[in-house]
Amino acid sequence: MTTSAAALPLTFDRIRRLRNSVAFTAFVAVLMTALAAGVLADRLLRRQLDAHAGSLLEQMAVSMRDTLDREMEQHYEQVRLLSGMDELNDEMQPEKVRRLLDQMKESFPQFAWMGLTDEQGKVLASTGGLLQGNNVSARPWFKGALDGPFVGDVHPAVLLEKLLPRQQEPWRFVDVAVPILDSNGKARNVLGAHLSWSWARNIRRSLTPSGAGGGEIQIMVVAKDGSIILGPAGQEGQKVDLAPYRVSAAGAPGFVLGGAHVTAYAETHGSGRYPGLGWTVLVRQPAQATATAVTGLREQIGLGALLLAVLFATCAWFGMRAALRPRD
Repeated sequence: MTTSAAALPLTFDRIRRLRNSVAFTAFVAVLMTALAAGVLADRLLRRQLDAHAGSLLEQMAVSMRDTLDREMEQHYEQVRLLSGMDELNDEMQPEKVRRLLDQMKESFPQFAWMGLTDEQGKVLASTGGLLQGNNVSARPWFKGALDGPFVGDVHPAVLLEKLLPRQQEPWRFVDVAVPILDSNGKARNVLGAHLSWSWARNIRRSLTPSGAGGGEIQIMVVAKDGSIILGPAGQEGQKVDLAPYRVSAAGAPGFVLGGAHVTAYAETHGSGRYPGLGWTVLVRQPAQATATAVTGLREQIGLGALLLAVLFATCAWFGMRAALRPRD
């Protein structure tokens, strides 16, 4: 008579193999379950960290945008106010005008140069006497101001590059110019000012966080044509595709995830009577920065899953040992 496998007695060897098999199965099941949950938690956390980083970068972009608009409005109004001073009336005296301009530049060193021209573009008076007697009728700021208050985008210094004191970076200006009208409403003079672009660098420096991770954050200002006018060393003048950052017809700020960087954006719109120049502020941080923050948690999840699996396997092994122990 043949005895079935189910009826075989539980020998010590079979009991040992059964305990080990159950313990191993519990170990693998718990480990895989814990790791799967860990991977899901890792992805969710990474997504949340990216969104959080994007929100912080967006706040920085909005702060940079608002500061640029506010300070440009201030300088724009300063030049307009100066154009109405008594010293610039019909009977003006160039020396008095020069003293007034020098005082203005001393009070507001952001102005690299200020000058007053006649209707033909000849400089009658200027800060430090620079370009005095020269004709600037070919310069865009003079031409633009003949039709009304003018604001010109960032550009390298041309006539003044060799006249101004040397500095670490080449001189770059934002132009503000206003006409001074005669009794017939025709421009008899133009008051022009070159605003040194270094003031924007100072704003960026003040808004860039210091400490851990701060060095990885880049704040850039991009002109309407996509040229970087303020950015990391070696990148100014390069082109940026602004299409991904113009997702809203209203020009609302936001941020973009994906790719090598988390990038926030905010478009300038001008302020008060200052019309704005259509700049876009971009603030970006390497996506790897958030991945690094998750790395430590990923390691902890892996270690926790391993310990949990060992614990469950041990419990299963001792549980089977107790269940299969011969009873009296």
